Amino acid sequence: MVLPHEALLGLTVFLLAGHCVANSNSSDAVSEILALLNNSSLYNREIRPDDGALPVDTKIQMYIRELDVDDVNMQILVDMTFRMLWNDPRLSYYYTGVPYVTILNPKKAWLPDPFFKASLSTKQHVTVYPESYLRVSPKGDMIYSTRFSIKLYCPMDLSRFPHDRQTCPIKVASYGYTKDKVNFIFDDHDPVRFNKGGTGTQRFSLVSHKTSTCDSSTATGSYSCLQVDLLLDRIFSTYLLEWFIPTVFMVVVAWCSLLVPVHLLLPRLLLALAPMLTLALASQSYSAQLASVPYTRAIDTFMGVSLAVIFAMLIYVIVSFKIHSDKTAAEASAGSSSSTVAPEDEEAKVSKTEEGGMGDPPKDADSGGDSKFKSFLKRKGDFIIRVSLVAVYIFFLFVYLAAFSS
Repeated sequence: MVLPHEALLGLTVFLLAGHCVANSNSSDAVSEILALLNNSSLYNREIRPDDGALPVDTKIQMYIRELDVDDVNMQILVDMTFRMLWNDPRLSYYYTGVPYVTILNPKKAWLPDPFFKASLSTKQHVTVYPESYLRVSPKGDMIYSTRFSIKLYCPMDLSRFPHDRQTCPIKVASYGYTKDKVNFIFDDHDPVRFNKGGTGTQRFSLVSHKTSTCDSSTATGSYSCLQVDLLLDRIFSTYLLEWFIPTVFMVVVAWCSLLVPVHLLLPRLLLALAPMLTLALASQSYSAQLASVPYTRAIDTFMGVSLAVIFAMLIYVIVSFKIHSDKTAAEASAGSSSSTVAPEDEEAKVSKTEEGGMGDPPKDADSGGDSKFKSFLKRKGDFIIRVSLVAVYIFFLFVYLAAFSS
């Protein structure tokens, strides 16, 4: 159906008139609210709403934009938008088509007094005005919203580092008003939200969060407190590529000294000594970048055992070369001595042995067993030591992975 030109013109005038009325009502509502806020006789921002027996229930919302974890100083830096919702009937108004009034200077109105426990510093973002506003609805429902960056202390247990999972709390509480005056509660619907692209850090990933209360009682009264626990899982792949795989490779390089003949001391010494010095210096340099703690971390155990295995390889190289040198010298000395003995002396020694051999006591079974064991050690001792040096470290790796893979 096509409307006549007169009907279209009337509809257009009606819509424009409604729009003008809505704009006029919005301006009037803002003017009325500002007049109330600027008149201390009508509105006192030092007095809380309905200053009677009931507390002011204040709902809390958090939108975490960025999250950075400093595990060296045990701190977290949070960039968030923080909102509080409550009701102040003194600022109610009645204008058609005005869903809310925005005030860019919230300090003119009464505000709850939250503070963040364990905060080290707080920085509010400022362009022309601080990034905050106060939104007032017709029934006096208030929404205070602000954005800031806050640095919080986060106590960490690094005994399982770098396989650890940390829980960093964010606690917001009332500073001056006791719980019977101001009561903080989480908003009913999704009180804590996260920016999907900004909550991942270089070393940690955000797994989940949990909300709870942390009301505290002091000598001055009981205060309302809310807590958000951020569960952070350390990204192990970074440490695997930077630290664990190179360390295992250094142990393998030290094992290569077992493949070099015993009499070649210098190559075997270099293959064992170079990885040990490299690993010791790298470990010292890397430890300087970690938090100083009074207990042993998992990575300390891994590095200590790896260094101990390489050091055992170095000791084995030196001792085996010493034994080989002594044996070579003894064989050379025995060969020269046997060549200088006269033939008649040899015959006399043999005849004497044959004459006295009949009267020698028989050897017992124990001495025979001992000689067999010593002979076995002489023949297989070096092989057993080599296999042990490799097997002990491989067994340690299995135990380490079983203990910390979870």
